Amino acid sequence: MEELDQLTSKLASYAETDQIKKILLDMLKDLDARDEIMKKSLADAKADLEDHKEKLVKYQTQLVDLANAADKAKQKADGADLKRAKLNGESKTVSENYKVGSLLCPSLFPDTHDASSYPKLNKIL
Repeated sequence: MEELDQLTSKLASYAETDQIKKILLDMLKDLDARDEIMKKSLADAKADLEDHKEKLVKYQTQLVDLANAADKAKQKADGADLKRAKLNGESKTVSENYKVGSLLCPSLFPDTHDASSYPKLNKIL
């Protein structure tokens, strides 16, 4: 009987060992599955990071291009303002010459102007 108890004990021991082995293998499979999930998540995050970096560079390039275009437009507008100011100055000069000429020689200019509106000119006349 003693031998039977020893055999039963050994068989029980083997059964427990098999269960422990199965539990440990399941735990290893679970850890491997988690490792694969983490690796996939990391790869996805790296891909997203690269995508965002590319978009950032694209947007920065567009920003610089737009800033350059705005600078060029401002330069063009400033140039047009200078040209307009120069033409306005020439227009005033021509207009003043016409007024002075009509006062000095009214027969050449059909418009008549009153010389009293030009005090400096009155001193000359």
